[in-house]
Amino acid sequence: MTEELMSYYKLIRYSVHLQDVRLKSLKVNRLDGESKTMNVSIQRGVSMLEAGAVIAIKVNIDFEEDGPFELELELEGLCVATNESITEEELRQYAFDQVVPLLLPYARETVASTLARMHLPIFNIPTMDVLQSMAYNSVDSQE
Repeated sequence: MTEELMSYYKLIRYSVHLQDVRLKSLKVNRLDGESKTMNVSIQRGVSMLEAGAVIAIKVNIDFEEDGPFELELELEGLCVATNESITEEELRQYAFDQVVPLLLPYARETVASTLARMHLPIFNIPTMDVLQSMAYNSVDSQE
């Protein structure tokens, strides 16, 4: 059955690739609380370079009441066009729309592995609906 499913799924590549993802900063404080109601906030940024678009996210995790930890991390990556027909504006738009979908998996892994190493309860950053999130957070909806 798995082989059937694997052969049916077609991977469509985009002409922009994410390269060189790096952890810029990570700050975690162990706390004494036991709240399980986690708040996750995400900020995003894009800056254009000659080599491509630098995308960045800052993720903050805290809790409604006293929780077991508080965490702040910053990640960045470089998006480069692999097709010369992509304009700078198209690259900027792609990078802006894709910051969170591209970098959130790296944030999720960083949070889980860091909490495990600290012997803290592992809280996962919630799974997101990529298409609805992109529609809601697009440049057009910000104007």
